[in-house]
Amino acid sequence: MEQVFILCGLENKRIAILSKNRYEWALSYVSILLGGMIAVPLDKALTDIEIENSILRGEVDAIIYEEKYNEIIEKVRKERKI
Repeated sequence: MEQVFILCGLENKRIAILSKNRYEWALSYVSILLGGMIAVPLDKALTDIEIENSILRGEVDAIIYEEKYNEIIEKVRKERKI
């Protein structure tokens, strides 16, 4: 899976993960680390404003997230161009 990140131009980039604990979260996290990228895990219990602030302060280049976070992620994408 880390090859997918590299093919997408994310080598040496920061990738946030926002999801409840599940197999896909662990797979994403390990793939990011094995690919030499920087994982930025975000707590699923954060408020929308805390998620937005964490993404912006973390200077993330990409985000892996659950569908329920679509609205907040789209807002950040428009502002930050992620």
